[in-house]
Amino acid sequence: MTEIIIKNATIYTMNPKMPKVSALAIVDGKFIYVGDDINTLKLTKKDSQIIDLNGRTITPSFIDYHVHAHDGARSKLYEIKITAPNSLSDLVNKVETVCKNFKSGKWVRIFTTNLLIAEELKTDKARKAIAEVSPKNPILINFMYHSIFANELALKAANLYHKKHNEKGIVCDPISGNPTGLLLEHAGSLIFKACPPFSNEQQINAARESAKIFNSQGVTGFQHAVTSETQLNAYQTLDKADELSVRVSACIARDTLIVPKEEGIGMKVAKRHDEYRSNRLRADGVKFFMDGIVPLQTAAMIDPYLVESKHCGDQAFTKAELIENIIPYDKMGFSVKIHAVGDRAIRSCIDAIEEVRRINGPGRPHSIAHLTYISQQDIARLKPLNIVADLCPPIWFFSGMIKKNEKLLGKERAHRVFPISDILNSKALACAATDWPVLDIIPNPWFTIQTMITRENPSDPSLGKLGADQAITLEQALPLYTINPAKAMGWGDLTGSIEVGKSADFIILNQDPFKVPVNDLSETKTISTWFEGRKVFEIEK
Repeated sequence: MTEIIIKNATIYTMNPKMPKVSALAIVDGKFIYVGDDINTLKLTKKDSQIIDLNGRTITPSFIDYHVHAHDGARSKLYEIKITAPNSLSDLVNKVETVCKNFKSGKWVRIFTTNLLIAEELKTDKARKAIAEVSPKNPILINFMYHSIFANELALKAANLYHKKHNEKGIVCDPISGNPTGLLLEHAGSLIFKACPPFSNEQQINAARESAKIFNSQGVTGFQHAVTSETQLNAYQTLDKADELSVRVSACIARDTLIVPKEEGIGMKVAKRHDEYRSNRLRADGVKFFMDGIVPLQTAAMIDPYLVESKHCGDQAFTKAELIENIIPYDKMGFSVKIHAVGDRAIRSCIDAIEEVRRINGPGRPHSIAHLTYISQQDIARLKPLNIVADLCPPIWFFSGMIKKNEKLLGKERAHRVFPISDILNSKALACAATDWPVLDIIPNPWFTIQTMITRENPSDPSLGKLGADQAITLEQALPLYTINPAKAMGWGDLTGSIEVGKSADFIILNQDPFKVPVNDLSETKTISTWFEGRKVFEIEK
């Protein structure tokens, strides 16, 4: 029996009945005492560890409600990351540099984040320019998962070269009609099929690395937004070896937008979800994609984009199709997460969930990610339908992406992003997330929290505020990263707050977030991260 006592601390518990205390005690990975009178607690072991924090701050460890942690860690270990290219010529130069380090014939996987150059990749010119600097290697360039660029050798390997294609997402030159190499949304899976798979050892190493990355940011739990059975097996391997230092709530992939079919997706995996269940791992969610994103004009909007074609973007399903697909998962007790960015896609998702509730009755919470352009009238429908707001603030602060959205939607509409204050006022359950590694930032919750409070880009506040009327307070923001996601994932009785009987999941910080200027919140550092009463991360001294 391990006994740990921490005293003289500033502890924010996320328990409204006892919001702030100075001491806690842990036995066998659980809190056995939370309060201010630690002297009344009798020690039961001679080797009890007593830690005097001398006023340092503790909060519950964080839970990130939307990540692609395994994919990001695997990319870090086994792919080449390049800084975001600002033009086709910049991309060509970067690809040429990368290829010099690879033997002829070897596949090259590249990850980058700037999909704003997509327009330059829609012609034969782009395909030929990349082919010229990569004549001996098939190349897959992953632009934030919503678009893939494949060079000529990769297109040939996937049997996509020199063909006229009508399949949605395969971008062809407007004159020649040949594929340019740019594959949007689900079309990217056509290249995944041709690319050599990662080994089992690499998959396990990626799972281990993902836990390490998030522990370093004070995170001991996350919802893995799109998960294959291969990835589940990797996390389960660590869990069974008592090496897993995060709680993983997995949403099983229903399609191949992010993970290849060969790794195991859909209902076949869902029927085996109980095989993965433990106190650290669950696979009782499933992920759908209803639309894409605004910069690629694949988000489904009510009003048209400000482009010549005046289109509104496409939905992956009709409302009837979405209802039909959700019903069986809902009956099985799954929590469905649906990617929806545009206001039309969001409304269709809410309509579908409403009909599923009517047919199946009340069930587990379902969530919509990212609710970027949710309309005011639909906000009021979230709580009655038990829909969780899955919010990823780093996506919307002032950046090149928002500037692109302004051109496509108009400034007024583009700035109506993530109305977090209105969502909280509606009493809907809301959770915060980083969506790592979709954006080129570390998955630091404090960066996200500062953004929600200031409505500014912490990296460059001079860009201005975005939707200043939707700013929230630190008191409102912290639950979105702690107790709220714990409740949404069905772990509210186990973690998310510092209370007697719960798992001892907490972090020790370098500063008290309630006592520093709001613009310094993103500088908050995790000194140590504790999971189930054991230290799983400590900052280098």
